[in-house]
Amino acid sequence: MKCLSFVLLATAFLASVPAETSASVNGVRDHGPSWIQAQEAKDAYNRGTALLNKRQFEKAIQELDVALVAEPEYFAAYINRGICRFELRKFDDAIADFNKAEEINPEHQFPSYNRGAVYFFQRKFDEAEAEFDKALEKDPNYANAICCRADCWCENGKLDEADKEYQRASKLDPKTALPYLGRGNLFQVRKEYQRALAEFEKAIKLDASFIYIAARGGAYLMLQDFPKALADLDMALKTEPGHVPALTNRGSCFTQQQEYAKAEKDFARADEITPDSPVILKNRAINFDCWGRFKESLELYDKLMGLKPTTETMVERGQVRMKAGDAKAALEDFDACLKENVKEPMYHYMRGQALKLSDQPDDAIEAYSEALKLVPSLWGAYTARAGAHIAKKDYAAARKDVAAAQNILTQVTKQQPALAAKLNYDWACSYSVNSSAHADQKDAKTQRAADVKKALEYLKKTVEAKSSHHAHIHWDPEMAPVRNEAGYKALIKVK
Repeated sequence: MKCLSFVLLATAFLASVPAETSASVNGVRDHGPSWIQAQEAKDAYNRGTALLNKRQFEKAIQELDVALVAEPEYFAAYINRGICRFELRKFDDAIADFNKAEEINPEHQFPSYNRGAVYFFQRKFDEAEAEFDKALEKDPNYANAICCRADCWCENGKLDEADKEYQRASKLDPKTALPYLGRGNLFQVRKEYQRALAEFEKAIKLDASFIYIAARGGAYLMLQDFPKALADLDMALKTEPGHVPALTNRGSCFTQQQEYAKAEKDFARADEITPDSPVILKNRAINFDCWGRFKESLELYDKLMGLKPTTETMVERGQVRMKAGDAKAALEDFDACLKENVKEPMYHYMRGQALKLSDQPDDAIEAYSEALKLVPSLWGAYTARAGAHIAKKDYAAARKDVAAAQNILTQVTKQQPALAAKLNYDWACSYSVNSSAHADQKDAKTQRAADVKKALEYLKKTVEAKSSHHAHIHWDPEMAPVRNEAGYKALIKVK
């Protein structure tokens, strides 16, 4: 199936200022109301900060407004009100508050750091990095800023440099969990999910707040340990129901478990909080695709192409277009992808599928052959090409291709036994196609019955393991030969 995108949790948490006490807080108290000033400002600030910590942002702003009326130069109140505004997605207002705080205290690192966090959230990584640089000029050992700048480097592909910075931050401040979150994210990008999980575990030992629990849930998701992933993500969302990464990753868990309505609920909520996020749009589109709701899926892919056009999105949209019955439009997508990269075997393979659905078996065979020139071990292309040979009634060539596909599957299973369960659907497709390749043989009926039996056995294993989605199976051209069998109808449920 298509690859759902997991959501990383950036280390860019905005820095707030604690409630006022008799002790100095990072030099901020010098810029707040002194003991001879109105007690009203201090009390309102403390009430607002308490509400901020409870994530009651609207109420917190009301109290911080009171504090700023009483004391217009209250640095800490501007910082904390800016954080509330950020959490409410009022980014311009948040930046304005941080700018005002910087006017009051130009030497403090919080205004630059928090502006950087806002820019990072908006995916303005160059602007964010510049702000984190400013924060580090004011405090070179500020571990949070070191981690956040490393986040920017990760986004720009500088993974090795980022890794060194996370480790440096951890040495500077051994009690902070942020560097472990950063390294965990980095290992996720590298697809080293066990190492990512280990880093998140280290973070949770230092700070068991919902942010780190959600991060561990994301690692479990990528390790396909869905029960543990859901346990962590549910826990995180119980604390913060609007946490977008946890909503998105939980939605992906539900998609993998074929609970599409639950997934859509999470994706829709995440999209409401963070509109037009490419990751959310993509995962939501994939969920509709797996659900068999191709119209909704295509609407989201079209929107995604308008926001962030990529060949990955284009090839996925082409697949959904085929399922929706528009092979011509699908072919346009695959041809456009090939113009970008003619050496990508998947584009040739998908082009072959569109051509086969358009009743152009000769051109389809040519496309599959191009894919196999690039990757001779692409067993799916052999199986698909066999189907095109059958359309031409070249049954011997079809059987030869199926044999090649099954030989590769056998070798892969021997070399990597852990993959055996994941290959059940590929075996099902090969036997399904082969069941139509015996028309020129004397014992055609017996051969066909044996192949159908094998196809349905592997299909049953696939359904039981939930390793492929019913809507995809029901569309797949390679499953067409067994689609009218009673055993197939008993297994595949498509509304």
